Amino acid sequence: MLDRGLTEDGAAQALGWPKTRVTARVKILELPERAQQLIGEGVIALAAVDQLRAIGTVAPPLLDAVIAYLDDGNAWAAERLTREPGWVLDAAMSHTGGKTFAAYLHSAGVHEIAELRRRRRRVAVRAGRGPTRHPRVARPDGRAGGRGSARAPGADHKTPGAPTMPRHRNRRPVTEAERDARRQADRERVEQAARELLTSEGWQRWIRVRATNGLARYSLRNQWLMACECHSRGITPTYIAGFRAFLALNRCVSKGQRAIKILAPVSVKQRDDSGEHTGEKRVFFRTVPVFDVSMTDVLPGVEPVPLTPPAQPIEGDSHAHLIAPLQSLGHELGYRVERRDLPAHGPAGWCDPRAKLIVVGIGPANRELRTLVHELAHALGLGYTEYGRERAEVLVDCVTYCVLGAVGLDVGGESIPYIAGWGEDGALDAIRDYAKTIDTIARRIEDALDISSDATSANQPIAIRQEAA
Repeated sequence: MLDRGLTEDGAAQALGWPKTRVTARVKILELPERAQQLIGEGVIALAAVDQLRAIGTVAPPLLDAVIAYLDDGNAWAAERLTREPGWVLDAAMSHTGGKTFAAYLHSAGVHEIAELRRRRRRVAVRAGRGPTRHPRVARPDGRAGGRGSARAPGADHKTPGAPTMPRHRNRRPVTEAERDARRQADRERVEQAARELLTSEGWQRWIRVRATNGLARYSLRNQWLMACECHSRGITPTYIAGFRAFLALNRCVSKGQRAIKILAPVSVKQRDDSGEHTGEKRVFFRTVPVFDVSMTDVLPGVEPVPLTPPAQPIEGDSHAHLIAPLQSLGHELGYRVERRDLPAHGPAGWCDPRAKLIVVGIGPANRELRTLVHELAHALGLGYTEYGRERAEVLVDCVTYCVLGAVGLDVGGESIPYIAGWGEDGALDAIRDYAKTIDTIARRIEDALDISSDATSANQPIAIRQEAA
């Protein structure tokens, strides 16, 4: 709206937003597109926007260098932007081999250069190296510089309205012990979320999350975290995404909403003692904020992007087009798939691993789809020999529930099976493996239906590590 001639006050009034929210959005939109994406993904904190704008005001090549440095496997350094922007600048300029620094000096004025020198001395003193080659000597009149210098009394070299880079003198770098404490806290969150699976209510909460189209794309561990945190906060999750992702869907996170915390991998390039890349990467996990669609508002003046297709009844023919891909999956597994007229009160189908045969009773397409998913789960390794009849059927029913929910069939009236005392002595380890098995096989079937991006080769059954029953 600003490009239509409205002021920030006018845009705030038209959108019904507080002016501070409009101002914050304007600041973000002034940054390069990749910087906006990193902010939306939670890599760069919102608190660092002013620092980035200040860097870009001094010299755009510097800002480009910082963004390129963070985007080149160094996202871990983003957390230092708010308290140590000078450190990040130095690392980014070193990363570009001095070319960016030369571009900066070409456009920098005397006062910016003086500030760089002061920052260099402060870093040297903190590192215990003592002053640099040119220590400042006080003059008889008590001033540290001549008229017009960066430290002359009354000098004010700020451009009115220009962003400034705040100095957090009392902030210190995070120690390795503190990083370890954060990682331990994340591990404990995952552990607690996994323990929730030991109760029938916790198990059912996770299965519902896994069966939701807007949530199935997340990793198993993050599904546990979302199910656990949403339950503790009274949220029924339906579609979860990051701040920037919702903007692309014509939605914006409502003011005051507290994020759901999940874990995202961050790969860091390894360097040798001389600072050269070794070609290896180390993967860390960092906490990132995401939000449920219930925490967002539709942006004024636009149509929200549909997040999930409307659920279709479990009976009917709406999903007949999904039967052929599943028949192909059965053939790739070495099974014949046959449709037969079966008694109304008998089984709807079966899987015979010895004869390599899957039989599906003829009926409404959605019912055939349900039966075929169920029997393919057996064919993918959930057999009676490996798990026993009762547990195998529970695992297969959970896979079926997840897949049908993910493809848009209404499974709200379906019951979610659960067996108390799943793992007896090794309950937690066993329940983790069962959950992993369900997720892995469900993704395999979803991949055959082309609704999952995590492709898995379909030429052999999935090997599953079996825990003691």
